[in-house]
Amino acid sequence: MPFVGQPAAKGALSLLVAAAGSGVRGGDFIGPRGFLTMRGAPHAAWARPLTRNLAVGEQLWCAAEELTGCRYL
Repeated sequence: MPFVGQPAAKGALSLLVAAAGSGVRGGDFIGPRGFLTMRGAPHAAWARPLTRNLAVGEQLWCAAEELTGCRYL
């Protein structure tokens, strides 16, 4: 899917920038700059309001803990 996606190494760049990039703050959303944010260089991107919903975040965290068997304080 060369027009929609990108190679895994390029796709991982957004995660690396989000985790260790200089100037990235908690709550920032980093994603590809290109078409429909599906490919391209990482940049600060718009995030849907749902991403800041604390109740949904708690449900996701609990599901991840249950599925992985890892508990975090």
